[in-house]
Amino acid sequence: MAGCMLWPMFGSSTRVKAVQFTRTVFVVPAAQVPQLLHAPSETELYGKHPLAIASPKRRGDVLANITRSLMASWRPNAVIEDAEVGMGVNDRRRGQPAAAYDWKADGQRIECKSAMMSWDSYKAQWKFRFTAIKLPVPLLRKHAEFDELLLAFFSPAGVHVYCRDLAYRVTRHGKVTATRGFCVVVPAKRHVTCWEAALDGVLQQLDSDGNGCRRMAHLPLSDSRLVEALHEKSARQCLDIFHDVPLADLNPIQRGLIIQ
Repeated sequence: MAGCMLWPMFGSSTRVKAVQFTRTVFVVPAAQVPQLLHAPSETELYGKHPLAIASPKRRGDVLANITRSLMASWRPNAVIEDAEVGMGVNDRRRGQPAAAYDWKADGQRIECKSAMMSWDSYKAQWKFRFTAIKLPVPLLRKHAEFDELLLAFFSPAGVHVYCRDLAYRVTRHGKVTATRGFCVVVPAKRHVTCWEAALDGVLQQLDSDGNGCRRMAHLPLSDSRLVEALHEKSARQCLDIFHDVPLADLNPIQRGLIIQ
């Protein structure tokens, strides 16, 4: 649908310029309407599981601690110790939580990243997105800040831990890549709304030959080690404080969208 409008141009003399514009109509196929109205949500997927409603920082700390304990079981003779804090980019000594990696095993620096299975409404697919992976950056870092990268995939099926190479599914993080690190995005097929089918596809990607990924462990959400980590004193106190408070059972992103 085309149209025309008059636009005044001011200068030494007043002139009128005709500007053409075009209107387009966006049509949603009827077959896609049910998907738009009933798009998958993390709330329906995870319910009120404590690990799902925890902040990303809290969830990441819990999964990193669990992965460290798992490494002690699959490498029983390894010497596992805390990370060396080192110095930050401002030449100030880092605190232990801000160490460049998570722990050391036989002198190797181990970094553990975690991601929760979530629905990307724009691309209509389930995916896992890992962030802040400090790989080499020209003129800033000659080498990665770790020697071995472990990824913990959190889903309704539990936690899958993979050891991976440093090239598979790595993407940049825009202008902040140099300071905040790279991303690893592992998506399922588009328009697959069933999370079980989507997760099976993701695990098949990771388990296939040639991508440099090795499955190290799998813990169901009912595993006693996971339950114990989630019910530490600090976590129980937080849940008690916000018991029956509206929006308390949502994760920070969902809560922020509702408040906005």
